[in-house]
Amino acid sequence: MTEKKSVYVLGINYRPQGAMEIGHHSAASILKDGVPVAMCEEERFVRIKEAPGRFPLNAVQFCLQQAGITIHDVSAIGWAA
Repeated sequence: MTEKKSVYVLGINYRPQGAMEIGHHSAASILKDGVPVAMCEEERFVRIKEAPGRFPLNAVQFCLQQAGITIHDVSAIGWAA
């Protein structure tokens, strides 16, 4: 019998900072077969409150590491803009 491969979805919350706004909380999360495995905000790594206008690269890397996968294992990416 063939083992079913898990489906991983990477969620990213990021919007570039506009002229009249403070931006959103940059963050990332990983779902494994629809169940949250890891989530983190970028501000935890860059030590800037809410990390406005910063792409959540550190948060993405943290989530991938917590899930024990690489970006190549991700089936889909959801982007909240």
